Amino acid sequence: MMLHRTLPLLALAVTGLAFGQDLDAPERIARLSHVEGEVAFQAEHGRVTSNLPERPLEAGDRLFTRTGGRAELALGSATIRLDERSELAFVDLDEAAVRIELMSGTASVNLGNL
Repeated sequence: MMLHRTLPLLALAVTGLAFGQDLDAPERIARLSHVEGEVAFQAEHGRVTSNLPERPLEAGDRLFTRTGGRAELALGSATIRLDERSELAFVDLDEAAVRIELMSGTASVNLGNL
């Protein structure tokens, strides 16, 4: 599924991803699993930097891919791939739900097992 522009990447149906999983399991957090080219990061109320976090992503964090840049995020059984020139923000990221907003660019979402 390809999504374009300002689209709350559905409440990612991640509520469905939680069924049958331990809510405290490490799979419930978002991690950068692959980065190619130039990708920038911004923590909530922080500066945009090319230093990518070595911690899991959390609510308020944003990712930006520049020209030629791509990123892949692992979120439980879901995978989110960002194409170049994309901006994605984690609005909510907790045990109950995940809400992601795609401000610009293109994202591909694979929900894996529901």
